[in-house]
Amino acid sequence: MKSNRIQWCFFLLICAVGLPGEVLRLPRLFTDHMVVQRGHSVAVWGWAAVGDAVTVRFAEMTAETRADEGGQWRVDFEAQPAGGPHRLAVSAGPHLLEFTDVMVGDVWVCSGQSNMNWTLRKSHKGETEAAAASNRNLRLFRIAGGVAIAGQDDLQSEGWSIATPRPAGDFSAVGYVFGETLQAHLGVPVGLIQVAEGGTSIETWMSFGALEQLKDFAGMAARVARWDLAALTRKSTALEAIWAAELPLLDVGWGGGNPRWADTLAPGAVWTAIDLPQGTKTNQLDDLDGVFWYRRAFVWPADETARFDRLSLGFARGPVKVWLNGSLIADGVGPKTVLQLVVPAALAHSGENRLVVRVVDTVWHGGLRGRPDDYFVGGGGYNLRLSGEWESANGTPAVPARAPAINITQTPGVHFNARIAPLFPAAIRGVIWYQGESNAGRAEQYKSLFPALINDWRARWLQPQMPFLFVQLASYHASPGVEPEQYSHFAELREAQACALSLPATGMAVALDVGEFDIHPRDKRPVGQRLALLARRVAYGETALVSEGPRFAAAEFGANRVTVRFNAVGGGLRTRDNRGPVGAFTIAGEDRVWHWADAAITGPTTVEIWSQQVPAPVAVRHAWLTNAGGANLTGGTGLPAAPFRTDSWQLATADKRFSLPDADGNEDVYK
Repeated sequence: MKSNRIQWCFFLLICAVGLPGEVLRLPRLFTDHMVVQRGHSVAVWGWAAVGDAVTVRFAEMTAETRADEGGQWRVDFEAQPAGGPHRLAVSAGPHLLEFTDVMVGDVWVCSGQSNMNWTLRKSHKGETEAAAASNRNLRLFRIAGGVAIAGQDDLQSEGWSIATPRPAGDFSAVGYVFGETLQAHLGVPVGLIQVAEGGTSIETWMSFGALEQLKDFAGMAARVARWDLAALTRKSTALEAIWAAELPLLDVGWGGGNPRWADTLAPGAVWTAIDLPQGTKTNQLDDLDGVFWYRRAFVWPADETARFDRLSLGFARGPVKVWLNGSLIADGVGPKTVLQLVVPAALAHSGENRLVVRVVDTVWHGGLRGRPDDYFVGGGGYNLRLSGEWESANGTPAVPARAPAINITQTPGVHFNARIAPLFPAAIRGVIWYQGESNAGRAEQYKSLFPALINDWRARWLQPQMPFLFVQLASYHASPGVEPEQYSHFAELREAQACALSLPATGMAVALDVGEFDIHPRDKRPVGQRLALLARRVAYGETALVSEGPRFAAAEFGANRVTVRFNAVGGGLRTRDNRGPVGAFTIAGEDRVWHWADAAITGPTTVEIWSQQVPAPVAVRHAWLTNAGGANLTGGTGLPAAPFRTDSWQLATADKRFSLPDADGNEDVYK
C-alpha cells in the first residue's frame, strides 16, 4: 500500500511540473534588463510541454499560443516605440517566468575576432572609463564561447546587464564605445550583443548554406556535418602533445643535455642578423615551427653609478629560457607572458654583457614579440634600449612533420551554429564587425566570403537592408623599411574588406592611424566613435553627416607625375595635425617595382605624387603597407583617407584557398 501511495504521488508531481525537458523555458537571450528592437515586431519564443497553452504579456499586450509537437512555441507582438521599463511575463500551466526592466530601443550585434573581443578594461584608459560607467539606457549582453556542427536553439550567456563598471569593463571596448556614443546621440535605450572570438576566420561565422554557394567550399558542409567534435578534439590534442614534446629534443643548440649556444657570442654560420621585436611569421624564420635562439651583446656604461637590476624583453609565445653572461635567469616563462626579469646582482656589471634567449615556437606567429619599448635593461633610473639588431639561429633545422590536427575553433560554420543561429528570431538594428586578421593570407578569397556573410545574415534576420558596419584592419607590426613592401597580405585584406561597400547599407571605419606594433591596438575609442558616425549616416539617415575620410576617385598620369583626386574630403584635404609632408604613397613604373613617392596636396580634392626613381609612373598606391601608420592624409574632419591602388596587377593571395584537415588527417584544399 505504501508503495502505491508513493507511485500515486509521483504521478501527481509529473502532472504538476511535466516530464523532464517539458518545463516552461525561454532562451537565455531573455533576462531582466534586456533590450528589444523598436520599430520591429517583438518575437518571444521558447519551449513548454507539448500542447500546453502559453500566455505571454508584454507592454500592456497579451498573446496566447500552444506548444507544438516538439514543445516549441512563439508569439509576435506589434512593433513598439522606444521606452520602458516593461515587464515580460510568460505562463504555461502552473509555471510562470517574469522578466523586469525590459527596454525597447536599438539592438546592435558586435561580432568578429579578437579586436572586437578586446575588453574595455584592457584598452587605453579603459580602467578609468569602466569605473565611470553608469548608464541605465545602455545594456550589455555577452555570448560565451561554444562551437557546434549543427545550428543551436540556445546560447551560453550570463544575461543582460546595465552598463555599470564590472560588466562594462568586461565588455568589448569597440562595442562599448560605439554603444555609449550612439546612445548619447539618439537618446533611446541601446542594447549591445557581443559575439566574438579571438583568432577566428570569417568562415567560422558563416552558415553552411552560405558557404555551399561558394565554389571554394562546395561539398564541405556535408563532410563537416559527420564530424564528432569531442572525439576530434581529443585526437588532435593528443597528437599535438606528442609532437610538441619531441620538438625540443631535436635542438642542435642543446647538445648532450647542455645548452651549447647559451654562453657564446662567437661567430658562426648558423647565426644571422635579425631586428627584434618581431614574430617568426614576418622575419627570416618564415613562420616555421621549432626552437629558435636569439643573442646580442650590450654595453652597460661604466659611468653609471648603479648596476642594472632588471631586464625586459617583450613576450614570447612559447616556453622560453634566458641566459645572462652564461647564467640562466629565466626558465619556462610564456606563452604571451611579458619577460620582465629581475637580474641577480652577481651577474650585472659594466662593460660588455652577453644575452641569449631560447624560445620553443609551436604557434602561429611565435618568436619574440611585443613593442620596441618593451626591450631594455635598466637600473638606477637609467634604461638601455635593447630593441633593434640581434642575431638569430634555428635550433631545429629538421623539424618533424607536424601531426595533422583539426583546429575546432577554425572549422567553418561552428561559431555561426553555436552563437549566431540562436539569435535570429530577435530583430536587431544592425551589426558592427571587426574581423579579417585571420584571413589575411587568403585576402582574395575574402572578396567573396565577406559579402556572402553579410547577405546571409541579412536574409536570416529577414532584414535585407540591415546596416552592416565594419572596421578596416588597423596598421600592424614594424614601421616600413627603406624600401616599401612589394606585397602585403594586410593591405590586400583591407582592399577585400572595402569591396563589401558595393553592398547597400554598409560602412567602413578606416583605422590605419590607430595601429601599433602589436596586432591589438589598445586605443579602441576612435574605432568605436567612427562606427557610431557611420551608424548615424547609414542606419539613421543623417545623410549630410561626414562619416568617413577621403576616398580615391580618379588618377591622371602625366609625364613624370600623378594627380589623384579624392571624394568625401569633408571640407578639403589636409594632413593629420597639419604637420609634415603627405606620407605612405608608393609609385611604380612598367617594371612593377614599388618605390616611396613624394606627395603634396595641390587642391581641396587633389594630391600630386612623384618620385625621382620612377620617371614614367604607371601606377600609384596609398597606404598599401602592413603598417600604414605613416599615412597622414585626412579630410577636413580629421578622418583618415582610405587605402587604394590604381593598378590591377595580380596580388600575392590570388591563388590562396581554404584548406582543412579531415577527420583522418588528410588535407583537402577547396579550389
